[in-house]
Amino acid sequence: MRYPKILSLSVMLVASSVFAGGFVTNTNQSAHYVRGIAREASTEVDAAYTNPAGTAFMKDGLHISINNQSFVQARSIKTEYALFENGEKEYEGDVFEPSMPSLFFVYNRGDLALSGGIYIVGGGGTIDYADGFPSFEASLATLPSLLSSAGVKGYSVDMSLTGTSYVVALQLGASYKLFDRVSVYGGGRFNYSYSNYEGNLKNITLTMADGSTIAAATYFNGASQQYATAAEATEDPTLKATYEAYAERFAGLAQSTADKELECTQTGYGFTPILGLDFNYKRLNVGVKYEHKTEIDLENDTKKNDFGASLPTFADGYKSRGDLPAYLAVGIRYGFLDNFRATIGYHHFFDSYAHFSNNVQDELDGDENEYLLGIEFDTSDRITFSLGGAYTQIYATDESQNNLMFDMSSYSIGWGAAMRLSEKIRMNFGYFFTVYEDWEKEEENYGGSGLTAVTTYDRMSHGIALGFDLDI
Repeated sequence: MRYPKILSLSVMLVASSVFAGGFVTNTNQSAHYVRGIAREASTEVDAAYTNPAGTAFMKDGLHISINNQSFVQARSIKTEYALFENGEKEYEGDVFEPSMPSLFFVYNRGDLALSGGIYIVGGGGTIDYADGFPSFEASLATLPSLLSSAGVKGYSVDMSLTGTSYVVALQLGASYKLFDRVSVYGGGRFNYSYSNYEGNLKNITLTMADGSTIAAATYFNGASQQYATAAEATEDPTLKATYEAYAERFAGLAQSTADKELECTQTGYGFTPILGLDFNYKRLNVGVKYEHKTEIDLENDTKKNDFGASLPTFADGYKSRGDLPAYLAVGIRYGFLDNFRATIGYHHFFDSYAHFSNNVQDELDGDENEYLLGIEFDTSDRITFSLGGAYTQIYATDESQNNLMFDMSSYSIGWGAAMRLSEKIRMNFGYFFTVYEDWEKEEENYGGSGLTAVTTYDRMSHGIALGFDLDI
């Protein structure tokens, strides 16, 4: 009889982007972005992040932007697998972040502008899989068929995993107007990465043919003892070896189906050099920004890891990499009328040159590209309406997608308005949503069963933002 290797898990819930931007990089850093999306050629205060060289063309004085975003994301994993009840299982992971704040400033005097900000450049929020994942349950689903001759007809299990991830950034730099139409920027960003994982797998119970239930660990311990006793009682060397082998196998199943908990925190930090260039001529503005690759070494502080060798990357003191890839942003804005402007933008994330958890970068089929378009229309000196969209092109493969980390190409739409409340205060607000393309993955020998399973991944995000710009 072949027995499954229960709970051979590979957890890889990293600091992935949960709203907008790259594979692990958030580009939605202010209410300006949420209401208009394409901000790569901005010369307003949000340019401290989106187009830092453009801050040299702002008016003299101190400019501050305070923003908050709230968003939700739903993740769905549906697996069609013959051994699941009714032939399929669907699990949902929810992300809710009531507050994702950011602060930016620009101080401009003559040809020089100092700028900076504090924001969340990666991760953001808590992902809660309250009922676990199909891959958690795949090997358990083989038990009824393997143990049917012993009267086992079903099973039940309680499982969950919660992951919280943030990469908090502090950015400082300066831009200088070399000529009337050209400015340059040099600066850097300090990044602090924090992730916390809490999970459990417990109450694995077998249902017998007569309707009674028994804890799986108790059942397998009992079977192990029976075979151990039989091995001691026989003098036949062949039978003894067979009984001892079964006793060892059932003892292993008893250990792997016992209650388990995981509690681990990962932290690390890294520095990002940033360069920028801006060209401004009449109604035309062109912005370019390049962020260098950020190497972040993560170290585990593990309080509990009852999974042991099944989750070696969560051992206390274990070190791994969680880089932010190099990032190029280009934007062109043109004012067609005094009250109407349009911006096109382009992002390229150099994912294949970074190091992600479990070396996911090696499984990607190329670097990510993002294409953006935004328009603004002033209805008066006090009110501006905006609308924008983006297409994010992910070069994922089946090998790069799994139950805990998956990303797909997507379409995003954002709209909103800016309203000047006074000469020195302007309010920005907007709504944003992202629709992801489904990804279907076929896996052979799913859960060690020898059977094929088909898993469909899906995501959807919604967010709102409110911000205030202050001119001092």
